[in-house]
Amino acid sequence: VRAYGAHGKEGVEAAFARAKELEQVFSNTIADSEVNQVNQAAKAAVGTEVPISADMAHVLETALEYGEKSGGMLDCTIGDLIDLWGIGTDHAAIPADGKIQALLRPDGWKDVSYHAESGSLTFASDAVTLNFGAVAKGYISDAMKTALEETGVTSALMSLGGNVMTLGVKPDGSSWTVAITDPFSPDSLIASLHVTDQAVVTSGNYEKYFEENGKRYHHILDPATGYPADTGLLSVTVVSSDGTLADALSTALFVMGKDRAQDFWREHPSEFDMILYDGTALYVTPGLTLDTTYPVTEVTP
Repeated sequence: VRAYGAHGKEGVEAAFARAKELEQVFSNTIADSEVNQVNQAAKAAVGTEVPISADMAHVLETALEYGEKSGGMLDCTIGDLIDLWGIGTDHAAIPADGKIQALLRPDGWKDVSYHAESGSLTFASDAVTLNFGAVAKGYISDAMKTALEETGVTSALMSLGGNVMTLGVKPDGSSWTVAITDPFSPDSLIASLHVTDQAVVTSGNYEKYFEENGKRYHHILDPATGYPADTGLLSVTVVSSDGTLADALSTALFVMGKDRAQDFWREHPSEFDMILYDGTALYVTPGLTLDTTYPVTEVTP
């Protein structure tokens, strides 16, 4: 986090404090995190309302909304499948196909419901395991931005590993420049773009993965197959003023693939802009201007 101005130091401290608080809500690797406690309680009493925090409620509502809008390409209930692959851990390995098939649940996201009146959720199946890895980091960036604003900061840049959030403009009044990593060469770039007061979230096959027999197995799983999504895209970048939405969509669009992702943007053009990269060219919506040496195809409305 880089914060500028008289309240910069105070703002950074507030932003990190908020991030630490939300880690305790959303982390699946902290034994007593809220998400783990909720999973345990809701599985043990299927159909019974389990209270959740306002933070979890916001992320759950976003995940369910875009689970529906994306046709299940985003599914926050496949925690058991994510654990089975273990990608990003020291025990990552290709699971037996039978184990994968046993965990497939078409439209599994429909098995969790949020009840706004009581601030609680219910599971319709004990096969549900919530994992907000595709959404929570975006929400945390939104919350950190709010913490900075509340301390009086008007210019800041936050980088959360694939998620960049900008507050206002740079101290000199110019836009922020955000670079997009080359999946084939993490020390190189495929493009950079200029943004103001927006989130830039990239999902790709190069963030968390392992290789076996010359093939890369990355962490973005297709809920329909149970395997890492294989749609021809190498990275998807979403730009939006809403970091939670940008995070959710970067995953969903990656799973959709190039053609379906473009159709999805045409249905929701006012919500976000995007950059799709297939290894040879960039597909870019009209709201963005890039600096790049790659061929660019403008996505038409």
